[in-house]
Amino acid sequence: MQILVFFMFAIWIANMSLFAKTYHRSDFGHGWDDQDRDCQDTRAELLIKRSLAEVSFKRSKQKGKSSCVVAKGEWYDEYSGKTFNRASKVDVDHVVPLKFAFEHGAKSWSKERRITFSNDTDNLVITDKRLNRQKGAKGPHQWLPARDKCGYLKRWQAILDKYQLEGTVVLKALFPKHCKTEESLTLVMAFRAFCKDKDRLPFHEAVGCQIGEAILRF
Repeated sequence: MQILVFFMFAIWIANMSLFAKTYHRSDFGHGWDDQDRDCQDTRAELLIKRSLAEVSFKRSKQKGKSSCVVAKGEWYDEYSGKTFNRASKVDVDHVVPLKFAFEHGAKSWSKERRITFSNDTDNLVITDKRLNRQKGAKGPHQWLPARDKCGYLKRWQAILDKYQLEGTVVLKALFPKHCKTEESLTLVMAFRAFCKDKDRLPFHEAVGCQIGEAILRF
């Protein structure tokens, strides 16, 4: 009886641990950070930095708060190739989505590291709101931009490498399809060598191999 009780308790603990590790946006901070406390958060600073024209700001009734929220500028959308002039028409997209990062390694990070990741401009792109919502938390095997797919994949790889996140298995299969280089052929060989004995791989990597093989056959 004691063994049964202990076994049931262990299952309950495991389930509680599983639920505790469910992704929430707040795991990466509450919205954009404002590290220098100048009222311009990461989104505003990125819009200012990447605007192709001088930006203007929304008016504010608060004294000293007239340059907090960007209103107009000129931004090139890497995903669609369009140019936008109103900040309300664009989103700042995480190339590697927060949910994807959480499920591929970030769940074990400290809160501070997650906030750093969320506000890392290496992983941020200014894009059409519609495309950002279309992409959601999808990985590159589920969604790719209409333009410069190769550049998008390379950016993904750079972020995965920078933060040592999982998910490179599928990328190795996508590169040869969208990046016609000798490097891509090397990645195909590396992918096939890695997945040769996929029955012995961890579950998430074995699934990655299956997706990658389907991509290469397509």
